[in-house]
Amino acid sequence: MSQPRLRAMLIVLGCLAGLPGTAQVNIEALRSPQDSAGWHHQLGLQAGLRQGSVERRELGLSARTQQTSGRRRWLSIVDLEAGWQDDDRYSNQGLLHLRVSQQLTGDLAVEGFAQFDHARQRRLLARALAGAGLRWKWVPRLFVGLGVMAETERNDLPPAATHAEHTRHLRGTGYLASHQQIGRGSLAFTAYVQPRIGTLGDRRILAEGTLAAPLSNFVGLKLNLRLRHDSRPVDGIDELDLRFATGLNIDL
Repeated sequence: MSQPRLRAMLIVLGCLAGLPGTAQVNIEALRSPQDSAGWHHQLGLQAGLRQGSVERRELGLSARTQQTSGRRRWLSIVDLEAGWQDDDRYSNQGLLHLRVSQQLTGDLAVEGFAQFDHARQRRLLARALAGAGLRWKWVPRLFVGLGVMAETERNDLPPAATHAEHTRHLRGTGYLASHQQIGRGSLAFTAYVQPRIGTLGDRRILAEGTLAAPLSNFVGLKLNLRLRHDSRPVDGIDELDLRFATGLNIDL
């Protein structure tokens, strides 16, 4: 098969076989590895279609903007996803994330962040959080982050639910992140742990791996695997959520 035809086939597969991931977007996977000053923009597109006994359609759109000036870096992320099963919407989620990083030394930075999101399939009507922490480059391309965040959630509970409808918690947040070049492509992996301060049995774990391969100078194919575990989910929601997604990235 010729190289242009192979690339065209990969683009079609990326557009048609995608499955949107979880609402808990992995911010580390969306950082640009580019350290040069200036603006960097990227669009992500995902679309899925499943036919048979059940008809399912899924769409996803993400946009990332990063600006680097001297020792300071700004990052903004918008992520939207929706899904329909037999003409009934079963998934509707969105996220806005803002983050600023200030480099203190060559290996150490301080960060501040805020996030607003909702996820219908997890019965999350609204969530807002704000926090700060440190980011340390352990070795080249391997980073460790530690911080604290305050969050508030409003949930859509089923009848006779035991979970609180409104919650306000203080959580610790820690992550290990790596971004490696593989030929012309790249492999990124991140693992988050977010325990509730004072109640360590209430914790969230997020792990994600992303393999990206360029199809042209501006378009790339992305394969993504996400795992999300919540030790105390809302009534009717499983503790473990595992998703695989494919899609396209467009650099602007």
